[in-house]
Amino acid sequence: MQILRCVKTFNKVVGTQDRIVLVDFYAECVTYTFTSEAELLTSAVILVDSSIKSGSGLPIDVVKIDTENEQVLPLAQQYKVRALPTVIAFRNGEVVGNFVGMLGEDGVKRLLQTV
Repeated sequence: MQILRCVKTFNKVVGTQDRIVLVDFYAECVTYTFTSEAELLTSAVILVDSSIKSGSGLPIDVVKIDTENEQVLPLAQQYKVRALPTVIAFRNGEVVGNFVGMLGEDGVKRLLQTV
């Protein structure tokens, strides 16, 4: 799982053709405060990253963006990230799904079946 630290890299990654890119917007301070919830989401996303295909049959890449990083803060604003965690699915650079809060493994799988 890659952590993106600049807008240019984000645009390149989410614009990748013929892949679904799952972007996990998070903050280190939230991770430390709610460790068990953050670990649950990370575990669900890692499982998805390694074993699940999207409903469209496309492979899935998973990346993370730390919303406390000033270099990528404009992305959180652009995609109206108001609560953490927020996970947004992209296909060919376009948003195709999202969720806010904890979904767990089954919820993440359901989201990916729709993309």
